[in-house]
Amino acid sequence: MTLLHQLPWRSEVEIMGAWPPGDPPLVSVCCATYNHAAYIEEALCSFLQQQTCFPFEIIVRDDASTDGTAAKVADFAQRYPNIIRPLLNAENRFSKGERALQVWPGLVRGKYLALCEGDDFWLSAEKLQKQADALERQPAAGICFHGSATLEDGVLKDSVFRYEPRLYRLDEHVLADFHFMQTNTLMFRREFLDPAFIEFLSHVTVGDFFLRFYAGRGGAICLPEQMGCYRVFSAGSWSSRLREEDNRRAFFARYLDELRRFDAFLGHEHADLLARYRLKVLIALARSPVSLRHRLKIILRHRECLTPARMFSLAAGWIRSGECLRKLKCRFGRLLGRS
Repeated sequence: MTLLHQLPWRSEVEIMGAWPPGDPPLVSVCCATYNHAAYIEEALCSFLQQQTCFPFEIIVRDDASTDGTAAKVADFAQRYPNIIRPLLNAENRFSKGERALQVWPGLVRGKYLALCEGDDFWLSAEKLQKQADALERQPAAGICFHGSATLEDGVLKDSVFRYEPRLYRLDEHVLADFHFMQTNTLMFRREFLDPAFIEFLSHVTVGDFFLRFYAGRGGAICLPEQMGCYRVFSAGSWSSRLREEDNRRAFFARYLDELRRFDAFLGHEHADLLARYRLKVLIALARSPVSLRHRLKIILRHRECLTPARMFSLAAGWIRSGECLRKLKCRFGRLLGRS
């Protein structure tokens, strides 16, 4: 399989040749990057290989990388000044609580936003065209996604999921596997980055799920083609950081608290669905290599979403993780006694 970044580079004139002159961008490609010097060229080349009948822009936000990523972004922006708009932070904003999703609304000009972080890339030159066409055809749908391969240790692997070409209901895509909708596959309507939602995002660690939920309340369009690639365990990625127990424990604790606040943000309109999703996260926590003491502490803090049936599901998930049954019986006895 020939990857897009392996193809001959297209000039800016060639890319823009099929665009109606003077039209504003229909799609804004938003790329957040930090210390991705080894990968950013592949990402940008896959963006620049997109073949569309409409204008698109590429906005790259580098969060004060220390490995030369910013210099590579600046070089691409110099070569493609009418397509690539760089935002090169002089200091790291993530450490100060700023997230990329908060920044995009003030930068983008497109009707739609397509996301891809600097260590991932796209596989199809028709991705933007197909997703924009799908969203134009179904104005009630707020978001569109597609299949994604994975790249681990230099090996490209097909997606393990079977995607159907249809509109997935909110509960279907929310309760699917955690990796069912990869961030590098998303295109959504700009209107969903409204001020209230942006304010909520300013208090979360990772905004991907909340965006998928918020924009996907009217359904999510699925294109079954495998048009993106997620790089597993790349340097600085979430998958690599979650290998460490302290990071895993902190992530689960914060994420579950954020889900509770998200329920309140939505006025409890989707309380049952979010409770079911929190159960999924609790089962993932129960199966994770976080210490038993910390797992129980976090679960007890969220016991209000555990009905007897959900308690059984959590226990079943925990048993399948290979936990010592004696400890499990003792600990769940305490949990049931406090519920």
